[in-house]
Amino acid sequence: MPSRERPWHSSCFSMRPGRICKAGAAEAAVKGAGMKSLSTSEVLRGSRISAKQLYYWEKVGIIAPERVRFGSREYRRYSGDDVQRLRQIRRLVLCGYSLRGAARRVEEEIWNGG
Repeated sequence: MPSRERPWHSSCFSMRPGRICKAGAAEAAVKGAGMKSLSTSEVLRGSRISAKQLYYWEKVGIIAPERVRFGSREYRRYSGDDVQRLRQIRRLVLCGYSLRGAARRVEEEIWNGG
């Protein structure tokens, strides 16, 4: 009978706070962001999560982007740190953590100097 164990990803064992995977061009933009804020589309490319996930994570309070008004429209703007945090949470969720548990662990690492 085949094993029903959850598949583990190599990133589960090598995750370090503040680490960003080097694959893809969007990550380079995230790394070089510094004080620059990123649009939602840039975040989606750099964090490898879907728009639906991003908006849900915002709705439940895991991420709180800055809101910028331009005329009658309002836009979300994210910092490079926000993207790093999203990617760390995503890795932990892939490793079997609940969404809340992953967010809590990343937040603890940030507060403990990680």
